[in-house]
Amino acid sequence: MKVQVYVDRLFQGYEDTLELRDFKEEIAINLQERIKELQNRGITSDEAFEMAVAELGGDIT
Repeated sequence: MKVQVYVDRLFQGYEDTLELRDFKEEIAINLQERIKELQNRGITSDEAFEMAVAELGGDIT
């Protein structure tokens, strides 16, 4: 849920097209996978989310 909200905010203001929806889904899946990898290394869910977003070049604010 947190990932989807973040991705939706990244693209707010853009026209909702099929291509954009596909792109957003791909980004969300990649973020979720990276978060799981980080959590498997013992990192908390919140920290893993922040780290994955930072690796993407983003900011959670």
